[in-house]
Amino acid sequence: MHRNLVLLIIIFASKSIFAFIAAPGRGKVALSISENSLDSLVSSIIDDDNDDLEKQSINLLAELIRPLPSSSSSSSFDGGMENEYEFGHNRNLEKENQLAYELAKGRFVNLCSQREGETKLESLFLKSAETKAGMTIICNDDLQDSNLVQYQKVVETSIKALQSVCVIGMTYGLTMNPLGVSRIVSHMKDAVEALEETETDPTVASQQWTSRHSLRLKYRGLPDTNSQSLGFQLLASLKNKQSPLGAYNFMVRIGAWEKYENLGILRSGFPVRFTANEEKIAEAVAKRYDNTESDENNTDPDQILGIRKDMRSQKVFTIDSASTKEIDDGLGVEIVNNSSSNGDNDQESDRYRYWIHIADADRWAPRNSELFDIAKRRATSIYLPTASIPMIPSNVSQQVMSLNAHTDACALSLGVELNEDGSIIDESIIVTSSTVRVSYRLTYDDVDEMLQDGIAYNEEWELGQLYIAAQRRRAYRMENGSAEGYVPTQIPRYSVQTFSDKNALDGVGIKVDVQVSHNGGKNQSSIVADPIIEGGDRKSSLSNELPASSASTLVTEMMILAGEAIGTWAIRETRKTDDDTVGKITNSLKLPFRSQSKPDYRSRERERKIMVDLLENDIGDGFCHAWYARRFLSRPDITPDARPHSGLGLECYVQWTSPIRRFQDLQVHAGVKRFLRRKKVLDIISTEICATIPIGIDSEALGCVFNPSSKDKGKFELDLENADEDIDYSDNAKLLGPARLVMRNSEKFWMLEYVRRLKDSDPTLTLEVLVLGCINPAKRQYAIYIYELGLEWKYNSPVGIQAGNRFKVRISNVIPQNGQLTFIRLPSGSI
Repeated sequence: MHRNLVLLIIIFASKSIFAFIAAPGRGKVALSISENSLDSLVSSIIDDDNDDLEKQSINLLAELIRPLPSSSSSSSFDGGMENEYEFGHNRNLEKENQLAYELAKGRFVNLCSQREGETKLESLFLKSAETKAGMTIICNDDLQDSNLVQYQKVVETSIKALQSVCVIGMTYGLTMNPLGVSRIVSHMKDAVEALEETETDPTVASQQWTSRHSLRLKYRGLPDTNSQSLGFQLLASLKNKQSPLGAYNFMVRIGAWEKYENLGILRSGFPVRFTANEEKIAEAVAKRYDNTESDENNTDPDQILGIRKDMRSQKVFTIDSASTKEIDDGLGVEIVNNSSSNGDNDQESDRYRYWIHIADADRWAPRNSELFDIAKRRATSIYLPTASIPMIPSNVSQQVMSLNAHTDACALSLGVELNEDGSIIDESIIVTSSTVRVSYRLTYDDVDEMLQDGIAYNEEWELGQLYIAAQRRRAYRMENGSAEGYVPTQIPRYSVQTFSDKNALDGVGIKVDVQVSHNGGKNQSSIVADPIIEGGDRKSSLSNELPASSASTLVTEMMILAGEAIGTWAIRETRKTDDDTVGKITNSLKLPFRSQSKPDYRSRERERKIMVDLLENDIGDGFCHAWYARRFLSRPDITPDARPHSGLGLECYVQWTSPIRRFQDLQVHAGVKRFLRRKKVLDIISTEICATIPIGIDSEALGCVFNPSSKDKGKFELDLENADEDIDYSDNAKLLGPARLVMRNSEKFWMLEYVRRLKDSDPTLTLEVLVLGCINPAKRQYAIYIYELGLEWKYNSPVGIQAGNRFKVRISNVIPQNGQLTFIRLPSGSI
């Protein structure tokens, strides 16, 4: 290498002489070597140096990995690791070891799903200087002044090699074509390009390794694993297969990855945990928690303006799964007395106002705050069978933000009254920031039991009234053509959870539930609870259907009601009237309305007839119709103006009930609250001669330019022309698709792992399937439904079959990592 350095100096000197004597105006001089030849020689020498650097780096890393107890190879590589060397073995190498460790620290962010895995990879480099490769460089007497620089280069290249193996291993199980793989990383493009712009900007100081650098590794490496040559060299040196499977097995063996490492979440680019700085930011927010009105250091704009309503006297229920930790919605009922004109109270004229209280996440993560940016980077919480990855750190999202029982909590509350047919009384809608105190935290099972036993209609009458309203609302939406009426029978689907199980070989237990959503009107889990159906008559078991969870219907209908009501309220509040003067600037409110077009039947008459036939003849007990009807359903759109949502049977709909879990909902809260604040300030300005706006209210809180008037001292003006221009509801929406893919694929993996275990425990296991319909006639590919598993799957049949056919199968092959599952059809009558 050092000889090459001398040669390069000579060559560059020669090129300078060549340029001088061959300059214009000078005589031609014959040289023994051409300039092109010099360039070729330079390139060759540089390549040799790169090869030498890579070889040294691989040697160093291989020596660090071989001694690990889980390492698969004990073979040597260039001599292997030794206890003592001919030179330098008595030298104190603590400084050089620490240098290597500092270089590695933080370089494996989001390349392992667990922090312990990152620590394992970082700690590998703590003994870098004590390897033969490291000491050969450090103790080189020929280049004492530059050996530390060379050592640093070798360590950095070793780190890159290990990062490369991580990225290669992440591609294990990918069955997409290169275009499909490119799509799953496309959302990373902007962040990567922004990073690279800062690196080329001479005014920006060099950066430490961040999560964006890990993102770039995935973005650049995933579409083409051939670019990961360093990683393949390392795998080869340690006698591992040079493939994604080889890299995956390698990472598991050295303890950096778990046996069931979630490669999907690693590939996706989503942060797998919060950084130390993000946790510190959240901790600071949690410490500021104080809802008391006497707080002298209050920074809540709603409380300062006096628009946060005290609703702590109202009985409020939260209804969630027992495992739910982020409590973002509560429900209550208020009796509104409708006094007659003669002053007498008529009990029959009393009305109910239904209150939906949603956690005021914006109170703790206001726009442009550090916590807001943390949520924006993630866009959504991710729920996996193994764990949840929240959008906001848990010490805030599960504590100060959540509507925890018996604790004062900030909320954004909506009150609404209903007509007899379940429609909304527009003028009854109230939207306000509030302080609530949850009376009871209930589970779905709790509420189902209370409704069944009558407690919800007596001691806790509010629950019964909420359920009555929910039933009325569902009927109203079905009358308007919602999906519940369009697809009367839903197909039960599996859900998967893992849990710690000391009796399992790998310590991981899997629980599978098969249920239909409440919207289908049925809970058919009883149908699939017993894998043995006497006589094989699946249709007869439908007479034993259980009603849908009443609690689930109650909660879901109230959330849908909240979405319609806030959209209706926004339209009402921003509607121009005859009193508006021409050119007058009015308070505005932008919301992301969700809509869905009605099914298109006119251009698809033949398909419509097939669908109707499946429904009228009850083919497959309605499952075949439910499957076929999906082709007519369009994807929801998000628009700034209100449009009908056919799937919900509503004229308008806005999602805002999960601000702790969905970034777009958090933005809706900011928009609504800013609107309410501007409305209050406008009232103050219009009613007070010398208006004084409380200290603590600024342009950020109002979402518009807020300046003292230049005409009248003590008065203020609001520039509402560009109100809320900083709110973009499409911010990071591109992350939602990959997030859904990660969650879906994770569920699919664990479902297939569950099936694999079933097959291992009973290779002769027999399952009953229903043919839902044909996917590809030319390939004889069909969609089938496995009753006992609640699983829809593709099935290639060697013989003709049709929708509604039932037959028995056995599991032929299942590979969870590759998403493979095949069946063998049993002869008719086989058991």
